[in-house]
Amino acid sequence: NQVRLIKAVAESLPEGYKLYVKEHPNNVGGMTISKLKQIKALPKVKLVSPYVHSHDLIKASEQIVTINSTVGWEGLLYGKQAVVFGTPFYEISDLVWKSNSIEEANSTISKALKKNTWNEETLLRFINALKESTHPGLAVFQGSYRKEAMSSENLKLISQGIAKELEWK
Repeated sequence: NQVRLIKAVAESLPEGYKLYVKEHPNNVGGMTISKLKQIKALPKVKLVSPYVHSHDLIKASEQIVTINSTVGWEGLLYGKQAVVFGTPFYEISDLVWKSNSIEEANSTISKALKKNTWNEETLLRFINALKESTHPGLAVFQGSYRKEAMSSENLKLISQGIAKELEWK
């Protein structure tokens, strides 16, 4: 329940902080008008256009809060720490604060605001590990990516990457 999560995150913010919320670019129109109105009415929340560039929001932010988006990863690249509620690939980097439930939102965000875990050396080590362990190919099979992901060229790349990893192990 994204509205409930947004409300919990907003309620956990100290005075002077604001939560900027935007629809995922691949899901524009996927959230009902009713839910968008609920979000817009929440104190400490600003609903922004899904067409606002995420990098502009990231640069102006102190911290990123996301469910499972690459915005958290992009935030790390900009030197921002992230609080995640899902299981993004960068969660294993020790650079993020993980909240396992909506009920944990308040304590996780409070801890994250008090202790910044972002560390350049850790980020560079994680980027290197990613570089060493990734293979060409698009592994997102939804939305606007589906056609490209299902192409024979892309499926061949993914198959080759899997075969390479199996050989290595």
